Amino acid sequence: MPKTDIEVKVKMFCKLFDEFLTDVAKIYPGDMSLKLLHNACNMIVAVDSQAFVLEVMSYIGPYSEEILNRNENFFKNEINKLRKDETVDYIFSEMKKVHDIWVNKETSDNTKECIWKYFTLFVKLGNSIVTQLINSERI
Repeated sequence: MPKTDIEVKVKMFCKLFDEFLTDVAKIYPGDMSLKLLHNACNMIVAVDSQAFVLEVMSYIGPYSEEILNRNENFFKNEINKLRKDETVDYIFSEMKKVHDIWVNKETSDNTKECIWKYFTLFVKLGNSIVTQLINSERI
């Protein structure tokens, strides 16, 4: 049976997020908390991938404009202000490592470009998923 458009988009979003975490782990190869984060995200996705997308978008969605306009302030400052939620605070506190990568003087322009691409895709795909879910009244 063919998958619905929303299922395909959710699967793409989760795969993209997985690839992002894999790439960040390459920058911090000895960081066990990133490995735990990766495992935690994979478990959440296995249980409810739509809820995972909605949770990620609840954090980065408010910054869609900054991300799409490539406003560096998002990575320099705003990512450190992501809302806190006791149930998932650990997961998204780990995402703040992107700030550390961004402000590190040794971070190459190529690495920053890759980060922009990931976050741009998260926002575009995530906003599309959220809109579709709202329109289908699944959330």
